[in-house]
Amino acid sequence: WMLKPDDVTADDLIWYIDGSRRYPHNWELATTGCGVAVVRTDGTLVGQAWATPPSWIKTAATAEAWTLYLVLQETPFPPLVVTDCLGLLNTAAAGPSAATAGSRTNARVWRQVSDILSGQLHHRTCLFPRYKHVSHPMLYNLEPSDRAAKLFSQLHIV
Repeated sequence: WMLKPDDVTADDLIWYIDGSRRYPHNWELATTGCGVAVVRTDGTLVGQAWATPPSWIKTAATAEAWTLYLVLQETPFPPLVVTDCLGLLNTAAAGPSAATAGSRTNARVWRQVSDILSGQLHHRTCLFPRYKHVSHPMLYNLEPSDRAAKLFSQLHIV
C-alpha cells in the first residue's frame, strides 16, 4: 500500500481495480501488474496500492482477477469494485463453476476469489463496469479514480 484506507469497512468506499500486461509479445520483457484506487463517494482518494502478481499470471485479465482477490483479502465483506475488464465481469456473472473450470486459463485465481466468497461468486461479487452507460449513484464523477488505478497498475514496469 502507498496509502492504506483507515477503515476498509466504510460503506462509502469504491474500489477501482486494474490489471495490466506490458510487452506481451516478448517473453523476456513481459510483466504483469495491478493497481487499486480506493475513493470515498465524495471523490476523496483514501487508498492506493500497486503490486506485481505472481509469475504464473500471464495476462492482463488474470492480473485484474488477482487484483480482485487482493481487494477481497483486505475487506471483511465484498466491497463495491469498479473494473473495466469485461472478461472479469462476464466470469463473475457466470458463477464459480464456470470461473474455476479446468479449461479456464485464470481458474487458479478464480478459485481463490471463490473460496473467499464461500462459493457465492455470482451472488456476492459487487462489480460494476466503468462504462458511461452504467448508472449507479455512487459512480458519478469518479472517472479520475479509475485513471489512478490504471496508473498504479503500470508501476510494475519501473
